[in-house]
Amino acid sequence: MCMTLSEMLQKREIEKIEPDKDTARKLIKVSEDNLVAAKDNLRIKHCDVSLSLSYNAMLNCARALMIAKGYRAYSLNLTSPSDSCSR
Repeated sequence: MCMTLSEMLQKREIEKIEPDKDTARKLIKVSEDNLVAAKDNLRIKHCDVSLSLSYNAMLNCARALMIAKGYRAYSLNLTSPSDSCSR
């Protein structure tokens, strides 16, 4: 099902936040690290681990884009969006 940005905001699928380029950059770095690890795992035939790391990289890139544009997925979790990239 395709929803517009307005519909997603209204249904509280996403919420408006202050754009945060620093957090977006951190998420991109985490994604790059995940892709390096995914390639390494693929070389040693750990395909399931490689797939998981690649999928996480894709999700973090999507989150980075949303955060840079001033949106995030709505959640009842009250933690900061930067908590996942505090490595």
